[in-house]
Amino acid sequence: MNKMMFQFAALAIAATSTTTAMATPTSAGISKAASGRLPAFLACLQKQKTAIVVAHRGGPLAEHPENAIVTFDYTTSLAPVFLEVDVQQTVDDVLFLEHDGVLERTTTGTGAISDKFSIEVEMVKQRDPFATPTGYTPPRLADALAWSKGRAILILDIKPRTDAALVAKEVKAAGSVANSDTVSKIGLMYCQGQLR
Repeated sequence: MNKMMFQFAALAIAATSTTTAMATPTSAGISKAASGRLPAFLACLQKQKTAIVVAHRGGPLAEHPENAIVTFDYTTSLAPVFLEVDVQQTVDDVLFLEHDGVLERTTTGTGAISDKFSIEVEMVKQRDPFATPTGYTPPRLADALAWSKGRAILILDIKPRTDAALVAKEVKAAGSVANSDTVSKIGLMYCQGQLR
């Protein structure tokens, strides 16, 4: 095990176990190590010069669509990762994980997600990276937040036409915010997304 992986493993194990045996780090171990103290955890990783792997859009592969909970399960089974996901808002203010402003590329649907009602988004099927329809529907942000507890850290990319305050409220309601500073960072990520 190289030095970086050893440090990563040590951080994850220190937070989840009292054993002295070294184990392979997991996304769940990293999530538990960072629980309630993400800024300190990230500062520790930076001080140790430890890299973090982030799975863009959850790490889509064949039969595993982007921004899908089934994909998160698969990706986190392969390696310890953070999951970057994209948040879009429907016309009735429901938040879904979806990268594109329109549904055509990633789902069997058509049109702008911001013009759709949540029931319409729930009826489409996600496509894998090869455009093959799957049996999965775009997940709601609330479902992804519930899934992530104790499993992985989600990095939210708040897309244009999505209300950052609504995202912050949903994150807080899910119990995923340690303090108001985190809510401020959600607003900052939204602003950064607007500059792309």
